[in-house]
Amino acid sequence: MPSLDDYVAPVFLTDTAKNLNDRFYLLLNNLVDSHPYSKVDSSGVSLKDPSQTNAQFYNSTMGQMMQLQNDYFIYKNSIAKNSQDMLAFMNSVDDKINVIDAENKSLTKQINDMASSTHSAEGLLDDSQMTRNQVMVGNMLLLGIIVTGGLMYYKKVIQK
Repeated sequence: MPSLDDYVAPVFLTDTAKNLNDRFYLLLNNLVDSHPYSKVDSSGVSLKDPSQTNAQFYNSTMGQMMQLQNDYFIYKNSIAKNSQDMLAFMNSVDDKINVIDAENKSLTKQINDMASSTHSAEGLLDDSQMTRNQVMVGNMLLLGIIVTGGLMYYKKVIQK
């Protein structure tokens, strides 16, 4: 049983990893089966491969195990390379996001400034309309006072 630190659930393995894993267990089976025969009767005919002696079958199985070990290292290195490439790609994406985020902050500030300017302009328009209305009401009152004063003066002059 593999330790929990080294265990990878089969669902997470790629096809290459599954193939390497299957090859390992098949070769390990052959190695375990052929080892006792190669030690006891090294020149005897192998039960697994009658064209070879026990020692030859054991040595060829060990050679295949060494090749499998090389395949594992190549696979591991390709995973490490792909991981580094992915990390470099993610770092470049992060840099682009940071640049866009800085630009977004600048644009957000400009939008907020424009919104403030719009509110200021609306306030200024309201103030100018109110001032104009106040001046117009004042002029109307002044006109009313002048007309009323003129009428009162005219009535006094006519009545005398």
